[in-house]
Amino acid sequence: AVVFVIEPVSGRILMATQMACQFYGFDSEELIKKNIQDLYAEPGQNLFSGAEVVVAFQQHRKADGTILEVEVTWGVPDNRRCIVTIQDVTEKKQSQKNFEDAKASIQELFRISPVGMLVFRLDSGRAIEVNDACLEIIGYSREELINRTFKEFPQFMNMEGLAQRMQELKQFNIL
Repeated sequence: AVVFVIEPVSGRILMATQMACQFYGFDSEELIKKNIQDLYAEPGQNLFSGAEVVVAFQQHRKADGTILEVEVTWGVPDNRRCIVTIQDVTEKKQSQKNFEDAKASIQELFRISPVGMLVFRLDSGRAIEVNDACLEIIGYSREELINRTFKEFPQFMNMEGLAQRMQELKQFNIL
């Protein structure tokens, strides 16, 4: 694990694990001469607050200049030293951003689609989303549809086809 022991007030690194040296790209002697704040991508991000444990997200800079998103956990066993663990969350943050971007794109496609779509929860059968094309086609308002079940609209549903599709979903353990 990437672990440091630092002096809490000054931030001076007292000890660093071999994994910390590899992670940041410094040899042990270089790292011990540094202050924890020297690893911050932006100056002035002091986490020491006197609390026993602090968890925060920061950007840190490696020896080669690469900036990483990290989760920093500070544990303060006493006033003379502080245990700091670092976890790289760069890929996790990028994956989360990619997911949010894809979700926004799908929501926009749903919203502007010329094909009417009404989305129901599988567990309750209640409508949770409807696009404008669907509202135009069936002549209901969004408020009239949301939270009502598909069974309340048999005139718009192929109930036999729906029952068959629900059975298929159950067969594949999707429901």
